[in-house]
Amino acid sequence: MYLTGLHSIEESIKADRRGTLYTASDVKNKRALKIILLAKQKKIPHKKVSLQELDRMGGTAHRKIIFATEEVGKVQGAGSLMDIIERDTEQSIIVILDGVSDPHNLGAIIRSSDQFGAAAVVCPKDKSAKITSVTSQSAAGADAYLPVFFETNLIRVVESLQKAGYWVYAADMGGTPIQGAKFSGKVAIILGAEGRGVGRLLGERADDTISIATMGHVDSLNVSVAAGVILYEIRKQLS
Repeated sequence: MYLTGLHSIEESIKADRRGTLYTASDVKNKRALKIILLAKQKKIPHKKVSLQELDRMGGTAHRKIIFATEEVGKVQGAGSLMDIIERDTEQSIIVILDGVSDPHNLGAIIRSSDQFGAAAVVCPKDKSAKITSVTSQSAAGADAYLPVFFETNLIRVVESLQKAGYWVYAADMGGTPIQGAKFSGKVAIILGAEGRGVGRLLGERADDTISIATMGHVDSLNVSVAAGVILYEIRKQLS
């Protein structure tokens, strides 16, 4: 996979993802030059190529620098989802995404989840955006640190979390306003797909539903914005 975002390239190299760094001979961007130095320190191969070759790899999105890696979506030492569930202590947060299909939204949610200390993001194997260069760029490289799991059955994931002592909340417009909700211990939040929300069967498995009180004219927030608001409130109460 070819990463073109400066944030995603830098964080991937910092997180010890292996690959090859490609740059144009005349690259002058200060951030890019810093990344070249970092790659040298990390013993990442660096090759200078033509602009035509960079265009072939990364389209027109690159800034004369591309990181080619097969390790996008992998976090060093993360283990499996069950490993994380079993070793997590109190005040852990797990984010469950029920079919978020836009890679930009997935990346933004990964970024917010990392910022507010979530332990993992969980998505369904089918009908979900995957970890791509677009996702990594939207995540500003946070996918190099926060594990994202693609599981066959989200209902079983919820049941495993509940057995491990997590309180599971589904985000729904008809739920308890988050400003009045009380969070403690281990928390998992389910966020639904754009336009559809959380599926009925999965929502019924949650311990409670929460919502965000809004005052605007449109009917709902973008799912990645909603994720940031909810995660901020949860972490504020758990801290």
